[in-house]
Amino acid sequence: DYERQIALAREIKGLFAKTPGVVDVDWYVEDPQARVRFVLDREKAALHGVTAEQVAQTLRLAVGGLTVGLAHLPKEKEDVSLLVRLPREERSGVTSLTDLHVLGTTGRLVPLREVVHPEEGVQAHNIYRKNMKRVVYVTGDTFARSSVPRRASRLITSTART
Repeated sequence: DYERQIALAREIKGLFAKTPGVVDVDWYVEDPQARVRFVLDREKAALHGVTAEQVAQTLRLAVGGLTVGLAHLPKEKEDVSLLVRLPREERSGVTSLTDLHVLGTTGRLVPLREVVHPEEGVQAHNIYRKNMKRVVYVTGDTFARSSVPRRASRLITSTART
């Protein structure tokens, strides 16, 4: 199974790191990445006259920004895009994002925290495949003669038998 592959890859990575002559040891396993999903409370949104599209657009603009035009600078070969977005500190936290306001149909500004609730979780990571089978790659560069291939082969063989 995949978890066993990761455990074996972790052992091989450790072996590579301890082996003289092996540098730049790495593996193709991503660290868990936090993910925040803003879930719309449709009932509250309807009471405030706010649509799901308004909420999505507000969050999209706050985080990703909006290209509003091109600048034609004389010293540049290409035009430069003009991107408008919030400063990093105002778009990096859940609290600052839920403090943003959307305009309801009543003409009143409604804070997002009144119509959405954030759900924190972990983003699914990439799984690499070769010939349609899951794989975990461990890499390392050598700068001198070493016994890495023999040791790794023995470790894989002994672990696969257990």
